[in-house]
Order: sequence, then C-alpha cells, then structure tokens
Amino acid sequence: DRVVNSGGKVMAGDLGSDDFFEAVSPSGYNVRVCESRDKGKIITHPVRGVALRTNDMDRSLAFFKTVGLVPQAQGLLPMMAGGAVMMRYQMATGEPVGAAVVLEPLPKGAERVSAGTAFQLRVLCEDIDATVDRALDMGAKVVFEGEQQGVSTHVVVLNEPGTGYVVVLVDPVGFESELPKGPQRDRPKEYTRNGPGKEEVRAEKERREARDRLAKERAEREEKERAE
Repeated sequence: DRVVNSGGKVMAGDLGSDDFFEAVSPSGYNVRVCESRDKGKIITHPVRGVALRTNDMDRSLAFFKTVGLVPQAQGLLPMMAGGAVMMRYQMATGEPVGAAVVLEPLPKGAERVSAGTAFQLRVLCEDIDATVDRALDMGAKVVFEGEQQGVSTHVVVLNEPGTGYVVVLVDPVGFESELPKGPQRDRPKEYTRNGPGKEEVRAEKERREARDRLAKERAEREEKERAE
C-alpha cells in the first residue's frame, strides 16, 4: 500500500513470490522488496543490494574487483538474472559487510545501457594512486581528481569501463577529518592512593621475613640445647 500511495507501481504477481514483489518507482527504477524471514529482528540495514546492468560483464567485473569488491558464492538475491554476479566488501576475517553490488549481463537482443547520473559508488581507498593505475589499465577513465568541492578531502572520480558507472575513490584520512566531532567527554576522576606504596610494602615484607627467620633459628637452637 505504501508503494502505491507514494506513486510507485507494483508489477504483476507472477514476477514475484511469497517472499518478495517487484515495483517500479515514480522515477522509473525497478525495486525488489523482500519480506524479512525473522519477524522479531530489527532491520538495521534494509537495502540488501543494488543491481547494475552492464554492457561488458568481464570488464565491469574486473574493475569492481580492483576497487575491493569480492564476488560472493552464497547469499544470492531472489530472481537474479542469469549470469549475474553478486559482490560485497569483506572484513579481514572474510565476513561480508554492507549492501551488495549485483552485476547483471545485458540480455540478448537488449539495447545497450546508459549509465546515467543516478548511481555513484563511493569507496574509501587507502592507496588511491595504485588503485587508479590499475583501473586505467583496465580501461577506466578519470573524470576528476583533486579536492572535493567544499571540503579538503582528496577524491578521484572514475567511469568504470563496462558501462560508465561513476565510482569515486575517497582518501580516508581527509574523510575522517571532515566528520563532525563528537561531544567532549569529561575526563575520568583521578583517584589518590592513600595506602602504602610499593617500596613500603616491599620493605615491610623483608622485615617480616627477617623476623620469621630469626625466630626459626632461635627455636632450632633451643631445641638443640634441650636435646644435649
């Protein structure tokens, strides 16, 4: 109901299933809405992925690998096109994170795709220069390189070689410096230790051990004298 009331159009029922349905947004984009299987779980990341149809699957796939996306063997989205590849970023442990980018090959007989201006993938990149060099070797084009307008963050804007989708490489150091500062926290209270220090504790231990040693020697002498 919310999709229709906002100006969207729900596609025919035979294109979906009990788990999801397809709709067309007022701007013409296709949206696939999936129902959560865990009814009691709070959905913190509702967008599972973005599907991009590409004119050259091999070149697009190689390029998106260059900017860090990793093809996934499992977790396919419902009714992905034949030959499609789902890619996600991964943590150092190998666990995938964030929404997926799904590359879909151009159907046979379909017209070539225009990248348009609606999609941008922005990537925090530790080594921008090396990544740009590899991207250029694959046929990508540099559209802009320099400081992002209004801030001092260094960025490189690329057109990927398969279809021309825009990918922006962002310097993480500059990006972090532009983030709003969090509230100042009060410094933790400093507690003064009123008890004895380490040196005092050690000296007292040595004195106690000396007293115990003298008492033991005295007891041994007295026992020896009684035995004689």
